[in-house]
Amino acid sequence: TSNSGAFTYSEIAEQFQGGAFNAKQIQGKVLAMELTEHVKPTVHEKAPGKYSAEQEATIVSMANAGQSIEAIAEAVGAEVKSVRGKALSLLKAGAIQAIPHSTTPTKASAKADAFDGIDVAGSTVAELVEATGKTERGIKAMITRRGISCKDYTPKAKKEVVLQEAA
Repeated sequence: TSNSGAFTYSEIAEQFQGGAFNAKQIQGKVLAMELTEHVKPTVHEKAPGKYSAEQEATIVSMANAGQSIEAIAEAVGAEVKSVRGKALSLLKAGAIQAIPHSTTPTKASAKADAFDGIDVAGSTVAELVEATGKTERGIKAMITRRGISCKDYTPKAKKEVVLQEAA
């Protein structure tokens, strides 16, 4: 306690028994002895920033102007993933209002509706199978999930199914 607050855990580890213990082991023992208030807090170094102040300003101005993430990445000369991460940290810091949109389509938006341009109510399940290239089971599942019906298939409501199983 005569050197209270003079050494960090790593400095104590270096000096104690010729460095036989690491900083985490020393920290555990000090914690067990309830002497943590006598250890100097470790100074945490901030990780060096990947973007310069000018690049950061460019990202903020372009994001607030509604530019796409790809355009911003090209302007600052960085990967889209990296710029997306920087945009997230700027969003948390309050420098931008939203993460910039992407111009490349995602898998979810690329999927088209199988029933687009098809008269489902006026078709049979077999006709829908032929038109969409899906299986009969797949068509029936889609129809049931959407709560619609076609010429030769009307999905049962959940209550009806439960009542039939109980009987």
